[in-house]
Amino acid sequence: MKIYFNKMKKELLLSFLLAIGFFAHTQNVGIGTMTPQATLDIKGSQRIGGINKFITYDSASGKIEWRNSNLYVPVSQYLFQHSAAADGLYYNNTTPISGQLEYRNATGNPVFYTNFINGNGYFSGNVGIGDAAPLFPLSFGTALGDKISLWSNSGNSYGLGVQSSLLQIHTDISAADIAFGHGSSASLVETMRIKGNGNVGIGTANPLQKLHVEGSTFLNGNAGIGNSNPVYQLDISNRMRIRSGGSNSVSAGLWLNNNANTEAAFIGMEDDTHVGLFGNSGAGWKFSMNTQTGALKINGTEGAVGQILASGGTGAPTWITPEKYVESADGSNFSLPNNGDEAVISSITATLTQNSFVEVYGTVGFNAFSNSLIYLLITDSYGTHIVAANPNVLGITTMSFMYRTRIAYTAGSRVFTLKVKKIVGGLVVGSNGYTNPYGSPDGKITAKIIPE
Repeated sequence: MKIYFNKMKKELLLSFLLAIGFFAHTQNVGIGTMTPQATLDIKGSQRIGGINKFITYDSASGKIEWRNSNLYVPVSQYLFQHSAAADGLYYNNTTPISGQLEYRNATGNPVFYTNFINGNGYFSGNVGIGDAAPLFPLSFGTALGDKISLWSNSGNSYGLGVQSSLLQIHTDISAADIAFGHGSSASLVETMRIKGNGNVGIGTANPLQKLHVEGSTFLNGNAGIGNSNPVYQLDISNRMRIRSGGSNSVSAGLWLNNNANTEAAFIGMEDDTHVGLFGNSGAGWKFSMNTQTGALKINGTEGAVGQILASGGTGAPTWITPEKYVESADGSNFSLPNNGDEAVISSITATLTQNSFVEVYGTVGFNAFSNSLIYLLITDSYGTHIVAANPNVLGITTMSFMYRTRIAYTAGSRVFTLKVKKIVGGLVVGSNGYTNPYGSPDGKITAKIIPE
């Protein structure tokens, strides 16, 4: 049965209840129950408030409904507590804190809070997102995919993701980069960058290759170029190019250190047309090759045609022209009937490429019909020289001679002429055949050119 009260009746009822409270204050009052358990015990649903702002309690469902109403908390206090201990939901508005809703533990310390004045939040333990039992300050569930988006709320973002056995750090487009450094976002001092195309720059924000390092680099261990299993500190498969710095002082090449690790030698380009060896302890460029002609340069010179290297012992080698032999044609027949007669047997031209001594030698065959005094003469640019004499030439015989210039000739062509002269005696004739029994040259001249 429902009972409706008009205004007057409400006032009478209220007066009645107050009278009961004053005169029967030791008794519990029940509405909807004959056995009230408290001073005022109402059984069933209740409604408190006006038309638009009210609170209701539905006893069947246990719901408390707030309509356009709120819990007004003007001072710092607990909104609810779990027990007599200090754990529960607490509103903290005590200076210097303002507008902070805290969930406190049994000792009264906040384990997390949100501040609706400055927007700050705090968690004293681990936080799980998709993880009901977080073991780390921030834990995510085990599902694969994007975990954090730092910028952009679309499918592509600046963020972190996880795939099978793979941690992903990504940007939203290929034109975006990832940078590392120190400072703040607005004033970052950048130390490394990974471009969207995969190039990595250390000390540069614009790497031109897969790895671009500006500044000195230190590698401790073996490095392989084109070789995945290097066994030396630098192990290169295929060829290597060393570029010039733009001048002879920084030409392409390799410095070699001695055991004290000071620069001892250089292997590389001497200039644009010579590659060679440089001694850094005084030797300088002593050995190099002309890259256009293949000529060797020793002691600063490439030498002359036909020259060879001669050891300098403990010093640097030098270019020399080797000893050279020039041979004349067979000598001419001659006849010397009178005393003082002379005849030309043969001549030879020696071409000298540098200052040289010349040795001229040979053998001449005779048939003297009586004892005769015979001279062999060599004529050159210095004059006529007696190179052999025999005062008792008789019958078929030979005379050998050797003439060496006393001073070195300068480079050029030099002519040497062999003559025979009878001083006294009978008829003397000469023929190639006269030398054959002796196995000697047939009146030939041999010139030996000896470089100075």
